[in-house]
Amino acid sequence: MARIMAQYDEEIMTIEITDEHRSILKTLLYYQIFRFPLRLDELHRFSSYGYNGRGSVDESVDQLVEWGLVRRHEEWVFLGETKDIKERCNAERLAEKVMPRALRRSRFIARFPFVRGVALSGTLSKGIFDKGDDVDFFVITARDRLWICRTLLMTFKKAFLLNSKRTFCINYFITEDNLVIPNQNRFTAAEIAWLKPTVNAQLFSDFFASNNWTRLCLPNWRPVNVNEASDLPTKRSFAEWIFSGPLGARIDDRCREAIVARNRRKYKELNSSQFNNALRASSKVSKHHPRSLEEKILQQFSDKVLAFEKDHNVDLGL
Repeated sequence: MARIMAQYDEEIMTIEITDEHRSILKTLLYYQIFRFPLRLDELHRFSSYGYNGRGSVDESVDQLVEWGLVRRHEEWVFLGETKDIKERCNAERLAEKVMPRALRRSRFIARFPFVRGVALSGTLSKGIFDKGDDVDFFVITARDRLWICRTLLMTFKKAFLLNSKRTFCINYFITEDNLVIPNQNRFTAAEIAWLKPTVNAQLFSDFFASNNWTRLCLPNWRPVNVNEASDLPTKRSFAEWIFSGPLGARIDDRCREAIVARNRRKYKELNSSQFNNALRASSKVSKHHPRSLEEKILQQFSDKVLAFEKDHNVDLGL
């Protein structure tokens, strides 16, 4: 426990910063990167401290408000400007309009060969959407056929959607026999926790169970809305029969090799470590994040924590 002295209205107040307070502050600092104020229930779900219910969070928030370290407006808790609340509410209304089309598109994706599960990711999975945002999808494929599946989906996007990412952006694929996501950190845990499964509830229940390491980062989080996912189409396509057996395995390897070679030419400014992390390409994983968003967000978070510590003379730790 750390003690700091603060002066308010010419009175000296002793502030005792506990782990509960640190977790709230770090959670708010993380989401401030996205100008994303949190509701109290979200703050509870996405904090890194195992609180004894939401009432415990409420009490800690009130203390931080009293000390002038955070702001609260009705159900909202935040560090930024009150206009961020209005912006998020506007983004939520736009997300409601976009969601029906996104759900239809996810069911359409599920009809492609070797697709076994679909979830919304990115901003829409968080219930917000702004002009210029993409509709992002996370796809689980059949084992040993990820790259055929990816190639078919990307070919469709280029041929029929003119390569538009607005309503058809799939940047993460994994196979059904490889459900554990690597890079176990705050960013990855948050992205997993915000996923909104749309097709194949059982598979995503297995996915969340396989990634129970997220509970180390988010002990209060539990999967929600999994059972709202629609069933996977039972009738599999003729293409799955064509690409079965050893021939399909060889074609899958060739698809992966061709895409990796293309990415190496296109993103030659990335060094080997950056390339392998941002454009992961194994037989069981395809990750396409060429802007290295994860790395940048974690660095911004570290910078925000250090700046907050300096400005308020507190020790938050990382």
